[in-house]
Amino acid sequence: MGDMGDDFRAWREHKRQRAAEFRARIPAALKTLAEAGIRVRCLDHGEHYRVDERFDWWPSTGRWRSLDGKQTGFRVRSLIAAVTSSK
Repeated sequence: MGDMGDDFRAWREHKRQRAAEFRARIPAALKTLAEAGIRVRCLDHGEHYRVDERFDWWPSTGRWRSLDGKQTGFRVRSLIAAVTSSK
């Protein structure tokens, strides 16, 4: 297929490895959220979480967004900051 096919396969493998790394960090992230006093509910068998009933969080990418769509971001620390600032 050529260079473009090789690049695509390498990119796809990189994305899979990165998602696996994020999934491996989920227990620590959930512990961090619990220590901050933030409620978390699991949706879609661990692929998607509802945080404090106001935010959606996808651990495989680290992305989060508010349910009203006004706030978005990445990583657990910024999610904690958003939850605590919007209370």
